[in-house]
Amino acid sequence: MTKYEKMADRFVKSGLDKDVFARKAGVKGSTLRYYLRRAKEIRASKDDSEESSEPEFMAIDLGASTHVDREITITMPGGLIIRVPIC
Repeated sequence: MTKYEKMADRFVKSGLDKDVFARKAGVKGSTLRYYLRRAKEIRASKDDSEESSEPEFMAIDLGASTHVDREITITMPGGLIIRVPIC
């Protein structure tokens, strides 16, 4: 756990207002807000890396076709579209 996450956890558990907590913790309000933002970014990054660590695959049935110019289109959850030509 990073120092940012530790400070964020202490703040949440305290139940105090940001400025009050910052004073009691001996840091500036702007420093606390920075720590809270960094903790949120770090946790979001960890969540993203955990989700993407296990790829999911799905079988594709191309079927029989006499058409020469074919492609597979893959639409990713974020909207990215990947087109793979099939010869």
